[in-house]
Amino acid sequence: MKAMVLAAGYGSRLGAITKSMPKCLVEAGGKTLLAHTIERLRDAGVTDVVINLYHLGHLIEEYVKANNFFGLNISFSREPTLLGTGGGLQATKEFFSVDEPFFLHNSDVVSDISLIELYKIHCANPNVIATLAVNRRDTSRPLLFSPSGRLVGWEKSEEERGEILGSEAEYDKLGFTGIQVLSPKIFNYLTDSPPFSTISAFMKAVHAGEYIQAFRIDNVFWIDAGTPGTLHELRSLLSSPESMN
Repeated sequence: MKAMVLAAGYGSRLGAITKSMPKCLVEAGGKTLLAHTIERLRDAGVTDVVINLYHLGHLIEEYVKANNFFGLNISFSREPTLLGTGGGLQATKEFFSVDEPFFLHNSDVVSDISLIELYKIHCANPNVIATLAVNRRDTSRPLLFSPSGRLVGWEKSEEERGEILGSEAEYDKLGFTGIQVLSPKIFNYLTDSPPFSTISAFMKAVHAGEYIQAFRIDNVFWIDAGTPGTLHELRSLLSSPESMN
């Protein structure tokens, strides 16, 4: 089983912290955000990981090597410029099998999501090309899902409606968690010139009639540690695990 971990960004929301340290190497609960991510993937059965690198990427590479690659086959995709989530994934196409789904996981999110269940749900329907872990929360750019859990659109911001496909009269506004399982067919829609987001590829796929589904985690612990406030919250929670229950 394979996975890609997204770790190329500047982490600018964390301010001065990430001027000399990649965001994914910030610690919480006695380990780095990257270690949280890689260990969760490993526990779910992942054996091969590719990590994209740009901002202070050499420090990430040194860290992974110093930790004996976490017992996994880990390689790196070094980006000459920031390619965006979609462009970064596009650049790693040859890493993935032509017929096996894989994980795509942000390096700054920590959760108790069952990655095994996420993978099983994705594989249970051969028509699905992407299964996105989502939850109900306030977000400026929600994804829009039909009552049956099928992606039908997204909102660019609170002020813009964005894009809604089909004739769905009702839809759920859900926040994307940065955790997903994708089938290799998604590469057919990663056709923009970098930098670009995976969201644009998802919308291309939806326009083409492809099925992208929601994996709801409304009652599961999840946090995006990409801001000083949420990083502080995560550190507090991990210092007192009983408070997470």
